[in-house]
Amino acid sequence: MSGVVEYRGAGQPAGPVRLRIVSAGIGFVDERELIRSYDETFTGMPRTAIAAHAATLGIPQGFAEELGQVRALTVLALGDTYLHACAAEQICRNSAPVIALTIEGGRRRLPRQFIPVVLGVRETRRFHAGFVGLKGAVVAHLLHTLTRQPTLIHDPQRLAATVLHGG
Repeated sequence: MSGVVEYRGAGQPAGPVRLRIVSAGIGFVDERELIRSYDETFTGMPRTAIAAHAATLGIPQGFAEELGQVRALTVLALGDTYLHACAAEQICRNSAPVIALTIEGGRRRLPRQFIPVVLGVRETRRFHAGFVGLKGAVVAHLLHTLTRQPTLIHDPQRLAATVLHGG
């Protein structure tokens, strides 16, 4: 959230940020939505169970709707099981470029038009974060980069490279 707060505090120079959370207990959650406490995760579930549970929560439909929105850029910070819950591999097209933070194995499940940013051990060192917090650290850096270089919103390939490799 530190990247979101910083970016918004700078006047959202590359356009507004909308944060949505994919929850194994609730489905899609807006960042300002108050939710009940729960203890559910897709992690460790068989893929067929993930798909079935996600469908009952409307996650694949919500994901498709989110990607269909008109915006300059979408950034996905979802682990492999959550991408599977969203049925990301079935998304054929969207109206905005999508930067997807993933692990090497998750890259092959992404639609071709997504811009993969593959995260591994090297990135945990670079961003000084463990695997649990790595996607958040990378998103914070991405928003920090957009705060200082808002025109990169128009070149998502370069933005992804800048965030991952410095600049």
